[in-house]
Amino acid sequence: MRRRLFEFWTAFVAERALLVVLLSLLAALLSLRYTARNLGITTDTTDMIAEELPFRQDYIRYQEMFPQLTKGAVVVVEADTPEFATEAAKELLARLDRDQRYIIDAYMPGGDAFLEEKGLLFLSLEDLDDLTNDLARAQPFLSRLYQDRSLRGLISMLSSAVEELDSSADLDPASFFRRINHTVESVLSGNPAWLSWQDIMNDEDSDSEDRRKTVIARIDRDYTKLLPAAAPLQRIRDLAQGLDPEGNRGIRVRLTGGAAMGHEEMESLIEGSTFVGVLSLVLVTLSLSIGLRSWQTVIATVITLITGVILTAGFAALAVGHLNLISVAFAVLYIGLGVDYAIHFCLRFRAFLIDGSDKRDAIKKSIGDVGPALGLCSISTAIGFFAFVPTAYAGVSELGVISGTGMFIGFAITLSLLPALLHVLPTPSFDRPVHLHGGEPLNSDWRSFPFRYRSVIRWLTALLVAASLFLIFHVTFEYDPIKLRDPSTESVAVINEIVATSGKHPSSIIVLAQSEAEAEALEAGLEKLSTVDKVVSIHDFVPDEQEEKLFLIDELSLIMAADLLDPQQEPAPTLREQVGQINAYLEKVKQYPEISAQAGISRQAALFRQLLSRLAAMTADDAIAFLGGLEKRLLATLPMSLDLLRKSMSATEFTRSDIPESMLGRWVSPDETFRLQVFPNADIGDNALLRQFVTEVRSVAPEATAGPVMTFESGKAIVRSFEQAFISAVVLILLLLVMIFRTWLDPLLVLVPLLVAGLLTGAATVLIGFPLNFANVIALPLLLGLGVDNGVHIVHRLRDKSVDSEGLLRTSTARGIVFSSLTTICSFGSLAFMSHRGTASMGQLLTIGVLLTLVATLAILPAFIAPWMRRSV
Repeated sequence: MRRRLFEFWTAFVAERALLVVLLSLLAALLSLRYTARNLGITTDTTDMIAEELPFRQDYIRYQEMFPQLTKGAVVVVEADTPEFATEAAKELLARLDRDQRYIIDAYMPGGDAFLEEKGLLFLSLEDLDDLTNDLARAQPFLSRLYQDRSLRGLISMLSSAVEELDSSADLDPASFFRRINHTVESVLSGNPAWLSWQDIMNDEDSDSEDRRKTVIARIDRDYTKLLPAAAPLQRIRDLAQGLDPEGNRGIRVRLTGGAAMGHEEMESLIEGSTFVGVLSLVLVTLSLSIGLRSWQTVIATVITLITGVILTAGFAALAVGHLNLISVAFAVLYIGLGVDYAIHFCLRFRAFLIDGSDKRDAIKKSIGDVGPALGLCSISTAIGFFAFVPTAYAGVSELGVISGTGMFIGFAITLSLLPALLHVLPTPSFDRPVHLHGGEPLNSDWRSFPFRYRSVIRWLTALLVAASLFLIFHVTFEYDPIKLRDPSTESVAVINEIVATSGKHPSSIIVLAQSEAEAEALEAGLEKLSTVDKVVSIHDFVPDEQEEKLFLIDELSLIMAADLLDPQQEPAPTLREQVGQINAYLEKVKQYPEISAQAGISRQAALFRQLLSRLAAMTADDAIAFLGGLEKRLLATLPMSLDLLRKSMSATEFTRSDIPESMLGRWVSPDETFRLQVFPNADIGDNALLRQFVTEVRSVAPEATAGPVMTFESGKAIVRSFEQAFISAVVLILLLLVMIFRTWLDPLLVLVPLLVAGLLTGAATVLIGFPLNFANVIALPLLLGLGVDNGVHIVHRLRDKSVDSEGLLRTSTARGIVFSSLTTICSFGSLAFMSHRGTASMGQLLTIGVLLTLVATLAILPAFIAPWMRRSV
């Protein structure tokens, strides 16, 4: 029946070759049009795991409770001082709030007006008492400076400080003088820095985290477009323009978070996939030119490949409707696998032509000769893909549906469009003979190597397999999806910088509580964990000991308020007055020689003398401009800090019911579900620290969800999916081969290249420190398909009684395996040029695996089968 079916199809293609070509191309055009209109792309890694898993259900429930907190854009605002960063973030927030088209809502964590007013209440009683005492001592100086906010006023304040140093043993203004000296010195050196009065009031140098503020914007995506977040993200960038009009405050606005990462990843994939697809096709065409040595067969193969990719894409649009971060590579994978079918067909066609057959007869014989093997290969490879369909890894499940069906599409067009094209195109001519039946005696050429050294190869293979079995248990899996993204993209660079400067990962775990009492108990338990840095909940926004703190705030208000509320300002000083004040300060320092070495005063005096020297060499206008620049660098942030202090002194006692609804809704849902945010105290980008953090938190809150939990559990689900799929695929393929070959021996031989190459590939990843990840694990089913295909071709050819085992490597089958492996490497290897690290690692791992599969097929397998096969033919 099989023979009659192939004979009928051969006659049909031969008689209606042009019609087959036209119908195939028409189908491709229709498929291309349908694909362009219906095939989308999604980059949400969360959706690549099946929703029915418990941890996915926990996250879905969280999204339903707090929809305003998920999938938003994180806008990171950085500046040279904390004051500038806060001011810029507030201005950006105001602009976002006015946008009515793209921004649903936005907020600034910790930057609400309510929190600014109540700010002093969130200090500990001890810290507030220290601040009150410090400000009380500094009140005379701040009062003078507040009334004369100029360089003259600042230097006048310094003079008063020098006098105070002589009379007060409690005053220690070393950090104050040091910070001012640094700013003055930076201006004199031509690399001006800003003085932060927030640092002075806190008596603590700000770090990068203090100079970084965050705005969270929930955006309105347009899912009818290929890049749904493009317009709102661009709108945020447009609104961020002009936050630093003079361009000297170091203000930098960058986007990160789920929306920005997904958008940039999608852009990278679209751009990279186009480039890699073209590169793959070019490399495959070049390798085909070398292997087939006929422009007719190369053209026919390339047209067949392109048609197959388009038809498979059409099926993807029809059956799935979108591509994900894994399935987006289906085109490159199809080229790498589909070209194998075409190569084996064309090489057999070439061999029959050289053997004396005419074109029609050669095509007929080629279909009959390789058709059964190709059919078996398509079924076995499809099984390798389809085995992932029932797993929890939806991303690869979708790829399994697309690529598994693609194998049948590849088989169908290889036996229809390809021979039809060869019928239509001129008959190729070949000069070099191909020894189809292995007629040459064994000698020292490389094709005899596996037979002459079969004993050595067997022992070496046994040792390698034993070593690989040991190493395979040390294969690692990279959980952190951020490490798979392009590190040069803005969203990833921001995260990496935050981790590098703080040593902590910004991601956090979310815990939901059904009552206030449960929330308090969970918070208490979570704070005791060794991996937890802090736990934030609505309770942290209602400080304790408010009555005692308000007493201190009232005391501070009595001391400071009159001066800070005085609107009267002294007129701006003239150049002469400024210079006169500097000289007066230098004279004042001379009056107290016993303290001139303290607190950096002598250094400051030297800087001011240098300043006067520089002013003396300037024109009056230049000197005024220079002092104006210095004054701005020293005092620009003072009004911001004093304004924040003035606001905070109006604090009053409050309870949870007084918290604004816009802020309260981020921590308590309408049905009174309480949200707790748990932050790690280490970089959980490390697998071991991630596992420890998630395990500890879930020991207290088993239904904890979001970032780290999703990352960890997704990784575990992926590993389980591949174990399940790989085992089931091997079993199903083995049963299929047994049914077809009707013996156990041939199927075992078919699986030899697969098992050996699989073990060696796993061992290689351990030796070179190459972890598996959610992208490159797709190499396993692909290597499964390649290994089975190679084994099928070898065993099928050995069943040809006219070919003895030792002539096997001289046949077109061996030649087809070599060149199909090379073209596959060209196709898969091109993925290594993707900027997306996960996809690039897929290409790298596939290249290693294909090379090892080739060695296992043409070196190891012949060494094991030669003796018994020679007896059987």
